[in-house]
Amino acid sequence: MSQPSLPRTPKIPVESFILETPQSELDDFKTLLRLSRIPKATYENTAPASEKFGVSREWMTQTKDALMKLDWRRWESKINAIPQYKAKVDVDGTTFDMHFMGLFSTRADAIPIVFLHGWPGCFLEFLPMLEMISEKYSQDELP
Repeated sequence: MSQPSLPRTPKIPVESFILETPQSELDDFKTLLRLSRIPKATYENTAPASEKFGVSREWMTQTKDALMKLDWRRWESKINAIPQYKAKVDVDGTTFDMHFMGLFSTRADAIPIVFLHGWPGCFLEFLPMLEMISEKYSQDELP
């Protein structure tokens, strides 16, 4: 899958990034998930949510079932539909890999907008909005 090129040359090295989960890791995950046991019913894991004993048995069962049916390749494709990049950033002598998604305009009058997530958070919070923008505008039309 090819990524559009950046319209301007960044001041730090930036490389394209494509999420590619090895099939062996997906297979291992499904095997571990299939083999994982849901604890037998106890008062603590079947009590009403108002009792606040933690994660319920019902939630664990539903989550395991949902993960067993999850089509990771579909999600991977959805994530990769938005251009992604990695850059090495130096902060006080320590180098960090920074991952970011970007829709970059080629217009000289384009106004940059940066969306940052906090902790706990994830870049996926912005995926629906980025999908909508990328469907509506080309790189030459981004405002």
